[in-house]
Amino acid sequence: MTPVPSSVSIFPTQTSGFVTVNMTFLPTTFAGTGTISFTTLAGPLPSWLTTVPSPVTFTFAAGATSATTSFRFQASGAASPGSNVTALMSTGGVPAGVGTSSVNVQVLQPSYTASASPNPASIAWGGSRNVTVTTSVDPGYNTSILYSFAGFPASITWSTSQMVFPPYLPATFTCSVAAGTAPGTYSGNLMASGLTNKTFPMTVIVLPPDITASFTQPSVTVCNGGPPVSDNISLQPAGGYIGTPTLSFQAVPAGLTMTPASPPATAMPPNPISVILPSPPTSIPYTLRCLP
Repeated sequence: MTPVPSSVSIFPTQTSGFVTVNMTFLPTTFAGTGTISFTTLAGPLPSWLTTVPSPVTFTFAAGATSATTSFRFQASGAASPGSNVTALMSTGGVPAGVGTSSVNVQVLQPSYTASASPNPASIAWGGSRNVTVTTSVDPGYNTSILYSFAGFPASITWSTSQMVFPPYLPATFTCSVAAGTAPGTYSGNLMASGLTNKTFPMTVIVLPPDITASFTQPSVTVCNGGPPVSDNISLQPAGGYIGTPTLSFQAVPAGLTMTPASPPATAMPPNPISVILPSPPTSIPYTLRCLP
């Protein structure tokens, strides 16, 4: 009698994977049904451990020398995590020559894992964003879990800790970055306190302040000797930028005059400003450089 696999793991309230039992025996002169019985060295199986199906049976034909059957173990909620049971198997000598064997059954400790999204979380200084924590638990786990974040500098703060209970709905936290926090990558942890305490890495990327600039007319057409053409530049702060940027035109070809060469910009956030393009000898591309 050979069980495959010879060892299984199981959570309380759950069933194991299938165990296939291959048996060889002496030739039979009759067809019939055999039954595999289960015991331990100390006596019957623990009351919390049963088989599916129960009883475990197999059939054999007249003259057969082998048979196969499959079953699963089932643990009730009374199963103690960490328990190990060696289940002895026999057929009571029917058919003759089957022999005996055993399967080791280990009861696992249900646990949990957690993940935060987004991770990493990109946040502009002076800004904030929500981070969602999702919980996954093993079968039989039913203990509350307390989540919080730690390991970040004082300028990166999180909303207060949250407790989750079965059925473990997602928990939403708010991460805030104080103005003036140096741009860069900051590492900390999602802290979890449940049946066991765990930590999960969390990363916050603080984005540098910036400015976006756009022309109302990215391309303008002027006539040689004709009137100047006006265009508008819109400046918008990004990433918490506050200040007065410096504007200047670059890569302006000879013969093309930009007025003013360094357009004035009001304190951010600004109103759109105007750039006057005098009549050039031809239509030539130009570049505006915007420095925070």
